[in-house]
Amino acid sequence: LIIFVEKGIFHIQIPKADPTSWMLMESEKNIGLVAKESVCKYEQGIFFAGQDHLYYLDANFNANPVTDTIRDDYQKYNNS
Repeated sequence: LIIFVEKGIFHIQIPKADPTSWMLMESEKNIGLVAKESVCKYEQGIFFAGQDHLYYLDANFNANPVTDTIRDDYQKYNNS
């Protein structure tokens, strides 16, 4: 289970053997979701819109920016 907030990304780990021993883990401290409609599952990860980039959250919960080459354009339209 992944939880997106404006200033962070969290995931909840729930073991099958004992669901009551779940853990909340922070994946990203300074990267968050700015547009809930942008969340899109793709293969083994999730695309989502952050403040400064469009990101791909991989299976290891690493947020990888995919808009490096168009960062200025992305930020111009994201802030409008």
